[in-house]
Amino acid sequence: MVLLRRMLRLVQGLQRYSWMHIVLRAVSVALLLLPAMAKADSDDLALCYREDAAPFSYIDDAGKPAGFSVDLCLRASEHMGQSNPQLIAVSVENRFEELGKTCDVLCEATTMTLDRRKDMEFSLIIFVTGTALLYPRELPEKNDQNDEVLTVGLLSDTTTHNKWKSGNLISGSTWNFEFKSVPSHDVAVQELESGILDAYIADREILEAILEGSQNLQNKLQIGLRSLSYEPYALAVPMGADDIRIRIDETLVELFRSGEIDDILVEHVPNRRFDPILAELFRMQSLPD
Repeated sequence: MVLLRRMLRLVQGLQRYSWMHIVLRAVSVALLLLPAMAKADSDDLALCYREDAAPFSYIDDAGKPAGFSVDLCLRASEHMGQSNPQLIAVSVENRFEELGKTCDVLCEATTMTLDRRKDMEFSLIIFVTGTALLYPRELPEKNDQNDEVLTVGLLSDTTTHNKWKSGNLISGSTWNFEFKSVPSHDVAVQELESGILDAYIADREILEAILEGSQNLQNKLQIGLRSLSYEPYALAVPMGADDIRIRIDETLVELFRSGEIDDILVEHVPNRRFDPILAELFRMQSLPD
């Protein structure tokens, strides 16, 4: 307080010099803004991930967040000069609610849609997939006297769930489906194992990861060839966070140009290594400076 009073007396004494008054006012404003600017520069970037969305976002055997989307976020964080960002777990239900509160970036299996673009911003597309049906290898016989119903699980609060509610998910099937919402892919695996669910709908790569992690499910279930939807993945940031989005896109473009994206892809989604659709996607998004 003593120092502040002395500075005020000094300012008052110099006010008769108009040019000095202007300089002092400018310096005062800069000093007032300096703490806020320093805080913004020193804050850790908060990267949010899901624990049940392998191979895009999950907990690895060492107990650390991992996955294709997580790796891309970590690369972007390094590009922003933050080598030790906060890593915060979210669920499929609260991920969008946490974006802008605890999350600066969602690093998981997020589909970019027109509706979601009204509430958040997205990076360049990082992956393209589609939902598929995981169903029994040996379906029970069905005839006119047999009204067999397959209980099909799907993850709540997802594009798949929205398509089911709108009636745009499955058509042309002779089977009767009864849909059941589940809170996570982990719960779906448990219910598939116990027989509560007969089948499950999710993005194809997630279904492949589910089968890879369960020999029992491999023996009794298979993934349908037909794609039920189109799912372009991107990294989501809060509305107005253009600085973060641009730095993420700069990182992605560099990975696309250099071909390093293929190494990350092989590490996490090896089945899509030579996929021509992804190769063309990455090439077309190698934007010029």
